Amino acid sequence: MAYPCLYNENLFSVNESLKIISNLNLPTKTTLWQYSVADLGAEKVSKILGVFGQTLVVVCKMPVYPEHILIGIDINDGKLLWSVNLPQYLMHSNLFYYEQNNSIISLRRNFLWEFSVFSMEVLREKQIPETFKYISLNVQVELASLYGDFIYFAGKDLENVRPSALVGVFDLKTEKLVDVHDLQSDGTFTVGGNSRPQVSGNKIYVQDTKNTLHILERESDALNEQG
Repeated sequence: MAYPCLYNENLFSVNESLKIISNLNLPTKTTLWQYSVADLGAEKVSKILGVFGQTLVVVCKMPVYPEHILIGIDINDGKLLWSVNLPQYLMHSNLFYYEQNNSIISLRRNFLWEFSVFSMEVLREKQIPETFKYISLNVQVELASLYGDFIYFAGKDLENVRPSALVGVFDLKTEKLVDVHDLQSDGTFTVGGNSRPQVSGNKIYVQDTKNTLHILERESDALNEQG
């Protein structure tokens, strides 16, 4: 769902057809501009990522390849600044603003992608399978969250034929896994289907498909579970 985005006193939203983006100034109740993604051949707006600098960043669904594109709109006049194709292996729900580099970044499966909002160029686009070999695990990233320079993710072990449940931490600076927890599901539950990790202090919280909340301590690797 393309949720609205509030920035300063302006509300950026999408109409019922999910094709027209509007900028509404709340104090004056005046629509400052509208932009139709149909002009790009897009079917609809999939997600408003947010305002970064003076740019509204939006994910749009296309009718044919590429499945999704990322666009930047000037928040002052509603003009298109840039558009870039999103690689097929990415999920738009795993796109985040990476403040350190002023960029949009994504990690899914073992693919890393990063696009600069300001220089309008792809900074990183790589498949790094060897990075995701962790001890005896072959890690595949599913849903994720970004905190600082680290992506916290829920995923699975590709070497395990039964459903598995992994929670890990990926360092964006070193491009290395720094922590992986195997929740030992024994095929009875998974993570990453609809619940992304949440972080507070040194604790990671993630809910599995049986609605059990797992609480992990990143530094001590201690695992507690609450049903």
